[in-house]
Amino acid sequence: MDDKELQIKIECIENNLEELRQAKGFPEKGTYNPLDYSYYYEMAGRLPDIENLIIAIGVDESINEAHFHVFRNETDFKLWENGVCLLFKDNKYVIHGKNTELLTRDELIDLVKQLRSKPLPGILGDSNWQWLINLWNANNYDSCIDLYTPMPEYEAMR
Repeated sequence: MDDKELQIKIECIENNLEELRQAKGFPEKGTYNPLDYSYYYEMAGRLPDIENLIIAIGVDESINEAHFHVFRNETDFKLWENGVCLLFKDNKYVIHGKNTELLTRDELIDLVKQLRSKPLPGILGDSNWQWLINLWNANNYDSCIDLYTPMPEYEAMR
């Protein structure tokens, strides 16, 4: 990636964050510190746990299609294996390394409920879905996606 392409990716992320800051009435740029949130090893970040599901984003993912990971327990999450990979733009699974699992219907319903929920206070975005997109964009510059990408109907997957 050359300097011009990198600059375009950085501007995309900064614009998404600035839109959210203004919409939510957050403090001026520069006061937001993403290190205030829980980060794990090479993982970019994660949403609050729901039941037995952990929703996470990786850093500089090898797959250039925007996706997120879902794990059923802390051990698999920390090892980054035995999880599920879902695309942001379509309700499809992605095979990614040792993450080849599928979610049950009930797990898909719980996942959608969590993604539609409002984020914890102090986290940018109108929903956990937007926060997840922000995590992706901030950590995977080569495949930045629009902050307002609609959430696919994951609950309709089989």
